[in-house]
Amino acid sequence: RFHNSVNVKDVVELNDQLYLAELAYADSVEDIQFGLKHHPTNKKKGKEEEEEDGWELAYCQMKSLPGKPSHYLAVRRPSSSSSSPYLDVLLVARGTKTLSDLFTDAMLDTTPYGTGTGTTTTTTTSKEGSVAHAGVLKSGLYLSKLHADLIETLRVASNKQKVKLTCVGHSLGAGAVAIAAMEFKNQNNKRYDVSVTGFGCPALVSKELSVEMQDFVTTVIVDSDVIPRMSAATIANVVLDVMEYDWVDMGRRDVQQALEEISSSSGVITKVMSMVDDILERYIRPSILKSTKQRMTPILFPPGNCIHFYRDGRGISGSRAPCDFFGEIDVTRTMLDDHTIDSGYRRIFLDLMREVMEDPHFRFEEHSKDQKR
Repeated sequence: RFHNSVNVKDVVELNDQLYLAELAYADSVEDIQFGLKHHPTNKKKGKEEEEEDGWELAYCQMKSLPGKPSHYLAVRRPSSSSSSPYLDVLLVARGTKTLSDLFTDAMLDTTPYGTGTGTTTTTTTSKEGSVAHAGVLKSGLYLSKLHADLIETLRVASNKQKVKLTCVGHSLGAGAVAIAAMEFKNQNNKRYDVSVTGFGCPALVSKELSVEMQDFVTTVIVDSDVIPRMSAATIANVVLDVMEYDWVDMGRRDVQQALEEISSSSGVITKVMSMVDDILERYIRPSILKSTKQRMTPILFPPGNCIHFYRDGRGISGSRAPCDFFGEIDVTRTMLDDHTIDSGYRRIFLDLMREVMEDPHFRFEEHSKDQKR
């Protein structure tokens, strides 16, 4: 680990963004409206200012379809004293929750995405030969096309010169808003100030395109989270790793240890182990594939500036890492839990802050109140 570390302020801001990402999983429009009204950043302001300068829901799609993710769009109400030339717009997409979302996830094929590829995108900065996850690409293009006219209408109506577009998402939603942001940025580069925060974003784009997106996309990855590392190539590679793994000696050791726990007779143990050895050598070891170095080369990686939070053996650390650091599935017992919001992202943010603040009872809500004071 010799990458730039992450500071406390970064973690607090990421936790605020995580709140918005989780809000996309709400079951009703009313829940989303309520959540926006009680966003953590509002709590850091006075009551009157909160009423003036909060998020107002402008569009919400609760039902998802393949390639059309559930999401919401909100606009920040300007305060009476604000002279900003920007219209603040928030676009948040939901991750996988329904069967339709799984169909989008399952479209693992790579699709050309960049200059000269003949795709529907108008991207002008991407290098020829760049590719993206087919299902997530379709979702991102859907979002950008759906809201282009609405955002422009809102900008004109508010008499603003530019749009400050903040995009947030978890899992599938993170990938979708990253693509949408890429589209908005390249179609309206002089008028749009775009930023993206994604949590557990899938392996989305080719390496060169990921690097291009570092200026406006931040991807947060918790420890062994499998989704940012999962593509057709890495799945094939981990299957080969498992099939070639020789576990016979460890299996023999486990059986012997179990026998020693339940029997004190060395004669019985020796007899049983002789039978176990015969079975393992005759039937199991021959079925294990001969180890080879042949592996597929990963093509897709998480987009932009990647921040990795990981357990270092003593506590929690966080650092920025290159996208190709996540080119291999890390098989651990937490690889699925690390992808969830509650057991993965929120938990590791909280554990890290409690460690840094030396307060086992630290809560982000209380920290927000202190900031307000």
